[in-house]
Amino acid sequence: MTVDISCIVTLHHEGILAHKTLASIGRAMYFAAANGARTELLLVADRADGETLQYLQRSPHLPPDTRILSTDFGDPGLARNHGARQARGEYIAILDGDDLCSENWLASALRQARENPAYIVHPDYNVYFGAERWILRHPDQRDTGFRASQLLVENAWTALCVVRRETLLTIPYRDTPADSGFGYEDWHWNCDTIAAGLMHVVAADTAHFIRLKVSGSRNAAATERSRLIRHSPLFDHAQLLGLEGKSVQATDTLAAGAVDADWDEEAYLRVHPDVRDAVRARSMKSGKDHWRLFGRAEGRLLPTPAQRATVKAWSEEAYLDANEDVRASVAQGRIASGLHHWLRFGDREGRDLKAPEVPAWIRNEMHALAAYELQLFPSRQFFKDARRRTFRASVAVGNAYRDMLEVVGPRPVTHVFMLPWLKRGGADLVALHHIHALVRDFSAQILVITTENTESPWMSRLPAEVRVLPFGITHAPHLQPIEQRLLLSRLLLKLRPGVVHNINSATAWDLYVRHGNALSEDSGLYASLFGFDYTEELEPYGYGGALEASYRYLTKVMTDNQAFVGRLISMYGLPPDLFERFRYPQHSRPRFEFDARQKPRILWAGRFDREKRPDLLLQIAQRLPECHFDVYGSPTLSTPPEILAVLAALRRMRNVSVLGAYEGFDSVPAENYALLLYTTQWDGLPNVVLEAQASGLPVLAPDIGGISEAIPAGSGFLLERFDDVEGYVARIRQFLTAPAMLLHERARALSLIEANHSQEAFREHLARLPSYSGS
Repeated sequence: MTVDISCIVTLHHEGILAHKTLASIGRAMYFAAANGARTELLLVADRADGETLQYLQRSPHLPPDTRILSTDFGDPGLARNHGARQARGEYIAILDGDDLCSENWLASALRQARENPAYIVHPDYNVYFGAERWILRHPDQRDTGFRASQLLVENAWTALCVVRRETLLTIPYRDTPADSGFGYEDWHWNCDTIAAGLMHVVAADTAHFIRLKVSGSRNAAATERSRLIRHSPLFDHAQLLGLEGKSVQATDTLAAGAVDADWDEEAYLRVHPDVRDAVRARSMKSGKDHWRLFGRAEGRLLPTPAQRATVKAWSEEAYLDANEDVRASVAQGRIASGLHHWLRFGDREGRDLKAPEVPAWIRNEMHALAAYELQLFPSRQFFKDARRRTFRASVAVGNAYRDMLEVVGPRPVTHVFMLPWLKRGGADLVALHHIHALVRDFSAQILVITTENTESPWMSRLPAEVRVLPFGITHAPHLQPIEQRLLLSRLLLKLRPGVVHNINSATAWDLYVRHGNALSEDSGLYASLFGFDYTEELEPYGYGGALEASYRYLTKVMTDNQAFVGRLISMYGLPPDLFERFRYPQHSRPRFEFDARQKPRILWAGRFDREKRPDLLLQIAQRLPECHFDVYGSPTLSTPPEILAVLAALRRMRNVSVLGAYEGFDSVPAENYALLLYTTQWDGLPNVVLEAQASGLPVLAPDIGGISEAIPAGSGFLLERFDDVEGYVARIRQFLTAPAMLLHERARALSLIEANHSQEAFREHLARLPSYSGS
């Protein structure tokens, strides 16, 4: 018999829930037959449990020619592929063992599919029930507002579809093994079929009724494990994604010249309640005055003439009901209100201003299906609880990915560095060392991604050929956290760099924890760690927890001190061969020489924060009036009041000069310094210690973190306790009375720098890691 449509149902552990599904499918097959379609039913029992198999033997809803195919794939995509190979129909209807469909689904979808061989047909509506209630409408690629770019961050269509068998054999579902980092085989297949020139359309007035489980389903497991979809050719081309041309700017304001000629006071005050309140309190004459004096400079939103009627009739709750993703953004404080979202993005995205009414035919269909699935009874409470969702292409998502593709360009990328920023700091210097060496000595092609919304003044220090994506500044503020993660993951999966190196980026650590399993399939994942920070109660914090959660996906963790490696191994039981200790380059330039015949000066250089303990510096300076202390450093925005008080006290002292911020150790004048006094309560191996030693300046410091790896205990320049003020004072006086000790330490430290911290030694170390350097 020639078959028009083969219904393929995958079954796993549904048990008697399959009864409801098969009743629904049997109803749709009967309706299709009454409309002239010849159908067949194939049940693919993929590792189905005993209860499910037992039910299939007694099911009253199976046509006589039903075929039951037992498989052992443990993978829904591969099970569907097997069913397609065994099918006899010209078209395939993909169905799921948990769900139900409207009576007219098969007949309407087949009729729609026959209009164009490129069509893949989906239901018009999805009604979710069970653990949650949702009503979602599928998009149609033929709609003018459709943009495939949204598939970067969310699936547009469920697996339920009708498609030519030939198409499914040519573009099969990819496997998603349970132990891999990949999932959502239907999402990936949707992307691949669009890339191949096929078109996803909807059959009007049809519906899919989807059972949402708290746990146990394949998609629930994928969500729980933060799986990604595999890379698709769709994500390689801006044109396919609907992103050709320049970024679409969010609507913020009218042209300045149009404002005075066509001002709308009511609309402006409606958008900005704080200004409205100021006008009512008579602290501001009018909204127009506010705009002229402050609003324009602040970048306040100003409705266009076409938007004003909507603004004046605005219902915030209605908009949030219709757009649950916006409700989440407002709740997270990422945008001020639904009205602000609509003005900036939603208007251009074609967002619904209120949830559309549920068509009567859906209620009628639910009433019929409730004969065997009571959870679908169309009660008033069901529709009151059901949240609405319409698939819309996000302007922010499209802009971000378009810019990513433009920054990367056609050249390959061998290394991706993910940094929070690039500014003055020890971790930033480490990043620059790696990047410069890789470009200079190993011809690496590097992309730097900065992930925090802050400036990076050291970006100018990068080699000219390095590409930079300032993601944290340009796009992260407009994206939800999940969108940020998915876009960055999509880019990494597209580029397939040999190395992804995370240096102190919280966003990158989040990617490693959530998606490291998938990202590590084609890229080596690396991280740099240097030490813990501590709270006021001395509780350690940092990225140790993220390392514990993701270490199995990492190739190497790089650090500059063995002490921290030992701490991590002791705390987490991590394998020692995971770690790689580097000695970073320091150019030996001994420009400091101490003349004991002159008045001694002591140098202190660091941050004014709790970690660096400037209060100890104050006490030491008070006890050494015979020495003059030059203090370099400045407070930060987070400097606590007690440290600011210490700074004020230092400024009042006669033997202390507070000289402010400095741009690196090289900018410190070569005065007659006896030594660098380094105070700290917790640390790794501070770069300033090595910089001072390379400059010919002995360092007196406590035995904290990895400092003993640069200053051995037997040198006399390492104190056992970080807060031993009397010990600091005694050592300084001892060195000043015996300057030969200073000369000996100066020579020892310079010898260590020249032997271990040369550029050539660093290059040789990188060469011993060919998977990292590409040597």
